[in-house]
Amino acid sequence: MTATSYYRSFYNYEGTSRTPQDVVSSCLHGAGTAYGERAVQTGAFDAMVNDYIAAIQALLPKGIILCGSEFIGPANGRFNEELHQAIREAIEAADLAPIIKRHDFPMEEDNDLDAIIARHEDAIEDADLNTIIAKHEDALKATYAVTAYAVEYGETHEVHVTVEAENAEAALAKAKADLAERGRPNIQDAIARLISS
Repeated sequence: MTATSYYRSFYNYEGTSRTPQDVVSSCLHGAGTAYGERAVQTGAFDAMVNDYIAAIQALLPKGIILCGSEFIGPANGRFNEELHQAIREAIEAADLAPIIKRHDFPMEEDNDLDAIIARHEDAIEDADLNTIIAKHEDALKATYAVTAYAVEYGETHEVHVTVEAENAEAALAKAKADLAERGRPNIQDAIARLISS
């Protein structure tokens, strides 16, 4: 496991929005309040946000991860300006327009359930249940940033790692075990912070 560190927030790189959700919300604003509310009700908004985040992630340098509204990456690259520029360029290059178009929907009345079912009937029948299950099998796991305090030669050092676990206690145990395997068994204390669920 490579030591990781917080880089900067999404806003620090993008410059106008605090989160990817805010970017999508701003783009939908021009379509009106009713459209935005409908996008949330139907799940289209979440789908747009997820695809936008995935588009950014696909363009990020290796080892850099967008977690919520924060970027995390290798500790040794935290002050590398080329990496920071590459993150900015990845955000700029992620094209939101086709994502919104892909998840667009008609403004139908809620009570027109038959029309909705009829339009999506084929998609429901064609869905690969095994793929869906595989995609969500780790849904209960979350990503934690763990700060551990290792005592070495009489001095205390901070060590940062990220782990996937079911809860904070499991994250701490996993981080301590991983650090022990890497030759750092003298962990006196550790704190886990949820960064993505």
